[in-house]
Amino acid sequence: MCVLSFARSSFNDFTAKHGKDERFKGVEKMRDREQIFGDYVIELRQREKEESRTHREKVHHFISSEFETDGHQIKLMFWVVRQVADGSTG
Repeated sequence: MCVLSFARSSFNDFTAKHGKDERFKGVEKMRDREQIFGDYVIELRQREKEESRTHREKVHHFISSEFETDGHQIKLMFWVVRQVADGSTG
């Protein structure tokens, strides 16, 4: 998603790409621009964390409802799911 990759960019990168945009120039002080950018990035990261938590809950519900397993097996399955989601397989 473009917006999420935007959250990982730095203010300098953002300024280089969008510095000529009239909306960017609409905020007079550079310090204010950077503050607005920082607040927006924080908001995006919080949203990203919430989406991740929601996704984990859905996976947990799916595994719990679809598989009859004991607690140890469920923990192992979640560990595998996290490894795959994080790209840590291999």
